[in-house]
Amino acid sequence: MKTIKKYWKIYRVLLSNSFSYIANYRNDAWLMLVMNTVSLLTTFVIVQVIFSQTNSIGGWTAGEVYLLLMVWTILDELVSVFFNYLFFLPEIINDGSVDFYITKPVSALFLISLKYFLWRAVLRILIDVVLFFVVISYFHLEFYWLNYLIFFILLPFSILVLYSIFLIANTLAFWFQRIDNINDTIRNYFSFARYPLEIFSTKTRWFFYSFFPLAFTSYIPVAILLKRLPIYWAAIMTVFSLTIFSLAILFWRYALKRYSSASS
Repeated sequence: MKTIKKYWKIYRVLLSNSFSYIANYRNDAWLMLVMNTVSLLTTFVIVQVIFSQTNSIGGWTAGEVYLLLMVWTILDELVSVFFNYLFFLPEIINDGSVDFYITKPVSALFLISLKYFLWRAVLRILIDVVLFFVVISYFHLEFYWLNYLIFFILLPFSILVLYSIFLIANTLAFWFQRIDNINDTIRNYFSFARYPLEIFSTKTRWFFYSFFPLAFTSYIPVAILLKRLPIYWAAIMTVFSLTIFSLAILFWRYALKRYSSASS
């Protein structure tokens, strides 16, 4: 309990510092809001153009695709809001400032992952959540209550999968110096999760379930919500997310030991 209180106190300080920072850059927040809104609207237009030529893609209706798009957008925003500073790990490793974190009497990964709360994206998330329910209402989507409950339970596990993949990728910076664009590359790949996996070939779907598991981000929760996957997939996703998170933590600790021995 003391440990939890200790870390909660630290996190409150981090939240306060992040808020003080964003208060000095309010114009940037509005600019990013406009840019992200334009990007989302562009994607909506693309989907609308596709469905002007057909009634479904991969067996998914327009409303279902829009729903998947909104869930993916919300998950992407949540990862950016809570773990924004993790994306700077390659930079702080290369310039040596990572030493500041690993010498503290608290978890270095905790400090690095949660150092900067992206307050400016909170409004975007609220707008996205509203759009999520607008899509449900506009397209008259109906869900069974159990699937609805499982869907919301799975969302934190989706975030855990995304966090784990970004952690593994950024931890590679302990060995490779020139990986500054790795986060953009991963985000570009994960953008495929905006669309139903049924539109891809069998081999590609297998790839998305295994080697690059974007199926475990937005697709599986939404597919269960829409009864396109049986409920037991929730258990599979839970086990997978906890497994990849454990592997990411082990990889981080291994890299940290290597870094410490190299600098000693």
